[in-house]
Order: sequence, then structure tokens, then C-alpha cells
Amino acid sequence: MEAQSVPAALELVAGGGAGLSPERRAALGASLPLLQRDYRFERVWFWGCVQGVRGAYYIAEGLGPDRAAPRSRLYSLNCVDWSLLTPASREMLALAEQVKGRFQGDPSFEYNLAEINPEAAASLIQSGKEPVMKEEARLTATIELIDRAVGIVPRGAFVKTPLGTVHENRHFEGLSLAEAKKLSSYFHFTDPVNLKNKTLLEKADLDPSTDFLDSLEHDIPRGSWSIQLEKAGTVVVLRSLLWLGLTFYHVPMTKQFGYVYFGTGEKNLDLPFMLPIISTGQWVEDLYVYYTGREMVPPFSYRMDNQFQTIPGRNHITGMEDYEQFICRGKNKPVQVIKDVNTVLIQE
Repeated sequence: MEAQSVPAALELVAGGGAGLSPERRAALGASLPLLQRDYRFERVWFWGCVQGVRGAYYIAEGLGPDRAAPRSRLYSLNCVDWSLLTPASREMLALAEQVKGRFQGDPSFEYNLAEINPEAAASLIQSGKEPVMKEEARLTATIELIDRAVGIVPRGAFVKTPLGTVHENRHFEGLSLAEAKKLSSYFHFTDPVNLKNKTLLEKADLDPSTDFLDSLEHDIPRGSWSIQLEKAGTVVVLRSLLWLGLTFYHVPMTKQFGYVYFGTGEKNLDLPFMLPIISTGQWVEDLYVYYTGREMVPPFSYRMDNQFQTIPGRNHITGMEDYEQFICRGKNKPVQVIKDVNTVLIQE
């Protein structure tokens, strides 16, 4: 969220129970403008807070003219004194995903890589380095992982120029209330992944200046976002169930939007087991079949020689001997799943 709008924005996301004390708010209000001046940032965002066992890390991000360029990240233990974080490397991201447990709240705390990843520890020893990972490195990697996974913006809030740079859309006046309640109206503010896999026919309906990011509607697992209306229906709030503590807000028909994180920095690995599995005869929203994270949508297909082919008018899939788990959701229809050795039949 914008540094200037922190007090008002925290009131909009306070429904989740997280926030800052008046002392911390006052300290941020004084230190963030100085941070922007000293580091010559064009904008400063207050990213949030990572709670540790013995302390908390308050995070700020500095942005340049290109909003999609890598951001400078800083942390503070008291919202007054800020320290610059080094960018996360691929190795740091991979190791941070393997570290389990709470942050300690001490940037100099060291994790023993021999207990986390023996192979990585052995390679560091061979190169003459100590097989440890400082909590400061884990912190910057965790921030990067959260931004990539759940850092979101409304559709149309940013535009991509013909030169490839991304800027704020000065003509953006906010989403309508109907649009704001749809996941398809929000984009991941990071390099697109699913957009590259779209066909030319699908890309024909997209505006290259605004639809250059991945939409939330195809996030896996489905159900990892919670959309709610708060403040008497005047504020739309999205909460991530994958990274608990990430809250996004948007006031429809205005330019007010942003996200903030108040959590422990731990990914919710139990989310697939927390989402409801629809049983026979229940009325649900969408009809999907999942297999190892991949999604098949109606009209269903059957597999032959490792290829999926469409069967018009038939909602069944054959060759399913390798399929172990099915999550079926039907749109305003009772759904029944029958599984034998080779066939899964979905009866409407």
C-alpha cells in the first residue's frame, strides 16, 4: 500500500484483526518519507509485517519509474531505522521454501543447511563456504515468494507501454462493484506465466496494454482466495488462504487499492486438505476435475496415447487408472462421481 495512505488503508483491512499500534503508525508516517528521499525512490510502499518469535520485521518497498521492475526492499525492527535487503537469488528462494518453522526476529540468526538440505550444504562446503543461511536471507526470499504468489492489483490499474515499461494508469477510476466481486478482475503483479500458454484465439480478446498479467481466476488450488464485502458493502477485501495474512482491499469506483501482509511468513501447506471436497448430490459452483494440480474443464476429454481429446456432449473421461484424487464441483447441478478401473463418470 502507498506510504501516504497507510493510516486510511489499515482501517480498511482491519476486519482481519491485524494492524499497527498508534506508535508504529506515527513512526512509519515520519520514517517512510525520509526513506523515499534518502534512497531517491519514486514511490514507497509499506509491504507489511512478518512476525517472529522474539520480534517483528516491518517491510517497505521502493519503486522506480517502471513499476514492473525489480523493487528495492528494506526492513526495520522499530519502524524508524531501515536496512536494505539484498535481492533474492534462485538458490535463496529454493532454500527458503524448504525452511520450516517461525522466524526468530533476529536478522543474524543462522539456519543449519545440513538439517534442511544436505545436498546444498555439501556443495557449499566444497566451495569453501559455511553451510548456513541467515534469517535475513530467508526474509528477503520469503517476501519475494509472497509477492510472486499473491501480490495482486486490479485490472486496468497499470498499463504497459509499447517500450515494455509498466506505469500507473492515470485514467483508472476503479472497478465497478460487479467487477470487483470477480476474481477475473484482479491480476498477479509479477511476470505472467499462464498468459504465455493462451492460444491466439484467447489472446485476440485481450487488450495488450492492460491484460498483460495473469488473472486470479485460474489460481491453483481453486478456493485459495476469499472475497468479502466490508464497510457496508463499500470495500471489497480479498484474503489469501495460501499465504495467511495477505489482505488486499479496493474501494469500487475509486483509485483506492493495495495489499498488506501481517503474518508469520509461513506458507499454508495444508490448504489442499482444508478445501471442501464435494460429495454426491451437493449443489456447488463450478465443475472441474483435478489431477496432480492440472485442471480439465467441460466438455471433458479422454486420454489416449497420453493425449486428451474432446468428446462433444459426453461428460466422462476414460483411461483413468493413474488418477488417484478427484475434486468435482458442479454449477447448480447435483454431481455424482463413479470410479472404476478405467472410467470416471460424472452424472448430472
